[in-house]
Amino acid sequence: MRVRDILEEKGSKVLTARVEDTLLQAARHLVDEGVGVLVVVDERGRPVGMLSERDIIRAFTLQPNEIVRIQVGEVMTREVVFTSPAEGLKAVQETMTERRVRHLPVAEDGRLLGLVSIGDVLRALHREGEIENHDLKNYISGKYLE
Repeated sequence: MRVRDILEEKGSKVLTARVEDTLLQAARHLVDEGVGVLVVVDERGRPVGMLSERDIIRAFTLQPNEIVRIQVGEVMTREVVFTSPAEGLKAVQETMTERRVRHLPVAEDGRLLGLVSIGDVLRALHREGEIENHDLKNYISGKYLE
């Protein structure tokens, strides 16, 4: 199973913020959409960072009175780890674990195609394991011949 399989199932909608948005605007967007991360894009729509709930909480804790002034670009994670639609899910899971990230933007040829979460990956791997288990049981019992 590959990343493209997840995107085909869940869709390619990616929630974004702009570098110049305030943290308050970004926080409202997260709450309104019920998500925990936004991909930060530049004026051309190219991904330049990630903004998570943790980033906002950290900034708020350090400067509680500045949430309406601080811009997304000041606190976003700039070193974005991407994956491709062709990447296998085991490799994606390893990348997420090693880099300690819960979301990976999916890009190809510089174009943002979607976003996968650790939950998406684990669900897909679990489903893949269940199918393999079912197929093995049928093989062992001889039901595959029917």
